Amino acid sequence: MATSFIFFYFVINSEENGTPLPYYIIGQTKMTAKHKRMILISLAGIFVLIPAGLVSRHISSIPEETGDAIWAMMVFCLWRIIFVKKDLRLIAIVSLAHSFLVEFSQLIHWPWLVSFRSTFWGHMMLGQGFLWTDLLAYLIGIAVIYSVYNWAERRCCMS
Repeated sequence: MATSFIFFYFVINSEENGTPLPYYIIGQTKMTAKHKRMILISLAGIFVLIPAGLVSRHISSIPEETGDAIWAMMVFCLWRIIFVKKDLRLIAIVSLAHSFLVEFSQLIHWPWLVSFRSTFWGHMMLGQGFLWTDLLAYLIGIAVIYSVYNWAERRCCMS
């Protein structure tokens, strides 16, 4: 996971003014009202998606993959907060790569990792057991949230 973050850091860290990425995260550059609204939209999305994902696991009539799609949507929201000044397409690619890496990491069975996955937080963050259908659920979830963000940012955040 650390390797993927370092990779994404170098891929995404290509701002026109040359300011390194950590300065954006810690607020060293000027945030416009548009960027602040995008962060608020993302936070609202997270606060809606987390309970929705948890509830989806307890209602038997909702397919299990729905929770996986909602998890990928939440990952998109998190990446949108971190890289608020980046294009949505890039956020979608990074979110999909992140989701796929987490899913493929479920093929690794190191004792400490299996132990962490058996906890509530480990299960929520990393899941348990690789399934090909989860990859499709992630793709669908990110496509849906990308569409929602694309609409919301055009409607609410143009300035």
